[in-house]
Order: sequence, then structure tokens, then C-alpha cells
Amino acid sequence: MTVMITGGTGFLGSFVARELCDRGESPVLMDVNPVLWRLRGYESRVRLYDGSVTSWADVVQAVREHGVTKIVHAAADLSLKAERMRVESFRTNLEATLTILEVARLFDIERVVFVSSLSVLGERSMPVSEHSFRDPSTFYGATKAASEVLGQYYSKAHGLEFVAIRFPTISGPYRRGEGASVTVSSFIDDAVARGRATLTLPPETRIPLLYVKDAAKLIRMVLEAPGVSSDIYIAGGVVISVGELVEHFRKIVPEAEVEFRIDDTSRKIAEEWMRLTEMAVRNRLVERYSSIEEFGWSIEFDSAEKTVRDHVDTLLREVT
Repeated sequence: MTVMITGGTGFLGSFVARELCDRGESPVLMDVNPVLWRLRGYESRVRLYDGSVTSWADVVQAVREHGVTKIVHAAADLSLKAERMRVESFRTNLEATLTILEVARLFDIERVVFVSSLSVLGERSMPVSEHSFRDPSTFYGATKAASEVLGQYYSKAHGLEFVAIRFPTISGPYRRGEGASVTVSSFIDDAVARGRATLTLPPETRIPLLYVKDAAKLIRMVLEAPGVSSDIYIAGGVVISVGELVEHFRKIVPEAEVEFRIDDTSRKIAEEWMRLTEMAVRNRLVERYSSIEEFGWSIEFDSAEKTVRDHVDTLLREVT
């Protein structure tokens, strides 16, 4: 198979590329001004395409030039930017999905795997299942929900094999960008590189996290599966507090300084996260979606200790 990953040199896209390279594939990484610093050791095993998912011409040329047979659509503006720049993020998060789906239809793409989010769900989604009522409370979540609906339409109307995977917050090395969820990963990168880091989230903040290598492995398994039984899958996570992450990091890198500077905005975000986390725990979402039997997938990095240890080891091996 020839896989194209949109947002291919971004955080999740680069780890999906690593997974595919380790299986002997040479994925096409489509990104605006693609960079390879997240792909140390894999530079010669990927194919870069400098283009935008919002450009019809770019997507068509990338698919045609490389003979793409499957697409992972991971490109998106995250929540903070999406709230602040709705029109631009509408184009990036939703119009781009339509472009990917239409190109996939025209070029007989075998399967489109869409990186969705648990943010498509809300209080009115209970009890949660793959087919619960969509109830997003953010613009980012609304664009993900609308993208899922578009994909299901193309599946029904045109026979396109579309699969959406709803992920929780994904953590791991090399995560950059805006938003409180980024800091649960980036503080480790900062502390390893500079010996100090600052966190704005209270240490008691609890959130379901999925380590990026587990997320990338699931996407690779969905790509490789001979068939799929559903158009939507939910990936669970491990409920971890910010304080636990810091505690385990300090055990591994005791000389680094990590301090908390909690602002009002981050405190409000943390309160909303904890409310949703408690709702997820009450409904046993973490246990129910910690594995997907159909693909033989289960969470490998199932504790704060394992995720922090691999995160630090990856940085020490590849950067320092």
C-alpha cells in the first residue's frame, strides 16, 4: 500500500510515519513547509510533499504523483486556534476533509482513516458508544463532528471506505502548539532540553491520556486490516493527573526544575477537564475502550511511569 498522511510531519502524523516505516512502507507526508526534526533516523524512508490540504490542486497532485492508495487525514487546527480563528480553522478542519474525501472518491482510494476526537461528545452523548449523539462544546469538536458526518455520507453515497478514530488527548515527545493539553507533553521536552519547565495546569488535574505510540499503532493497524466492521472507533486512554506526570519525571531527571504557575484561564480549563474526566470514569469509558479486539490493539503505555519513561528515553536517544 502507498499511504499519504496529511499533517504528516506534525506530532501524530510523524509517529504514524515511523510505524509505517518500521513495517517497510515509505509513506507520503503532506504538509505545509514540511520539516523532519520529528523524524530523526527516518529521513530517508519517507517521501515529502509540500502542499496544503486546503488546496484541491495540491491534494490531487500528491495523490496522482505518488500513486496513493490509502490516506490518513491527521491535519487540523487544534482547539485554541480553532476558537480564536474560526473561519480559517473551518477551512483547515472541515473544507479540507471534504477535499480529501472527494479526491479519494475520484481516485478510488481504498480507505480513508480520519483522526477524530472525543471532543465530538458531550453530556447529551451519554451513555457513550460509537453511535452516540454528537454533542461538541468547542468549535474544534464541531469541525471533527461535521467531518465524521461528511465521511459517513461518502461511505453511504459513494462506497468510500471511511474510518474515524476518536482519540482522547494524545501525549508524547515533540508535541508543540497552543493549548493547555499541549503542556502535559511539552513540559518534559522543555525540562530535558533546558533543565527547566513551567506548567500552568494545577497538579490535581486529571485527564485521560493516550501515548502517541499507542495512537500511531492503532492507526497503522486500521490501515493494514483487510476489512473493518465499523466507520467509527473509540480509543480509550489512561486517567493520569498532571502531578503524577511531574512526580515520575522528577524521579527520572531529578536535576531538572519543574514549577507550577497556574493562571485563571488554565484553572477553568482544568475544572472542565476534571468534570468530563469524572463523567468518563463513571461511565467506565476508560476500561471499555482500552482495547479494540477487532484489530488486536490494546494500550501498551498504561501508566504515568511508562509514558514518562519512554518520552524521556526517546528525547535522550534522539536529541541530546
